[in-house]
Amino acid sequence: MISVIVPAYNAEKYIKKCIKSILNQTYSNFEIIIVNDGSTDNTLNIINEFNDKRIRIINQKNGGVSNAKNTALDIIKGDYVTFVDSDDTIPKDALEILINLMTDDVDFVSGNYNEVKFIAKPHKIASNSFKNYEDAKKRIQEFDKYMWWQAGRLYKSDIIKNFHLRFDQSISLGEDHIFNLNYAQHTSEKIIFTNKIVYNYYYIRNGLTTRFYKDMNRIQRKIYNVICKLFCFDKINTDFTNDYISTNLNFLVEYYYIRYSLEETIQLIEDTIENVYVDLINDSILEKSFTNKQIQYIKEHNYTAFTKDYIKTFPKKTIWRKFKNNIKLFILK
Repeated sequence: MISVIVPAYNAEKYIKKCIKSILNQTYSNFEIIIVNDGSTDNTLNIINEFNDKRIRIINQKNGGVSNAKNTALDIIKGDYVTFVDSDDTIPKDALEILINLMTDDVDFVSGNYNEVKFIAKPHKIASNSFKNYEDAKKRIQEFDKYMWWQAGRLYKSDIIKNFHLRFDQSISLGEDHIFNLNYAQHTSEKIIFTNKIVYNYYYIRNGLTTRFYKDMNRIQRKIYNVICKLFCFDKINTDFTNDYISTNLNFLVEYYYIRYSLEETIQLIEDTIENVYVDLINDSILEKSFTNKQIQYIKEHNYTAFTKDYIKTFPKKTIWRKFKNNIKLFILK
């Protein structure tokens, strides 16, 4: 049996479609655990309208999405576990695809997802497999690319229970990545990734993507620290470390500009480079991340000039994306 966990908070617009997509699965041996996380809208009433013995409802005070998932993990009855956000859906054959891949010599299964904006477009990622956790450690650059999302995963309940795996409630972004890495370290059999679509992720209406995190730099650093711990890395300049930190630096510069004022962006970028990542940054990482002029501004601690030059140099990654983000927020109002 599969336990399908659905955390729900103020999801009245989408929860019905989400539940129907699960109930309509071609694979029927499942339970749905819906955790109503202190919703103040009509979410609970909509959930209660469903008359199906496979649905279990937990009503609790608002504690956040990680808390809601942890509450459900405490009571799962299924042999396997998967998660579906209340504003997303799954194709009718999703559970069947996942369960068919979970053979005796497999501990962890992941499918692909549609990113639904105005139309559905498959996430571009190839099928892949790893012999076990040790193989994943050797191929960390390849493996970690599959660990960032939780949509369309199938976990073994015994591994979750035996090692008491839970979501980190101290953060509200990146907790899926950390959970996946923690789970992976306890696997002894194969880890399988298929590019078959098993999830529909509604990008525009997804709640977390509309929230802004000034501590995004510290969230990303925390995830990096977890990777180092679980995969036995030291703070050395491995290819993975250089690529990972470089990608993070570019992401954070663009993330802050898209979501905050120019003045706030400058301050947050300075904090990122001078404080959060200061012990990791080296010339190799800077050369991977920025232009020579931008590197010079960093060395001069001139983050106003650095930020303005970055925006000017990469308008598609900054100005255009900021415009598109504002359109998205307007649609959601």
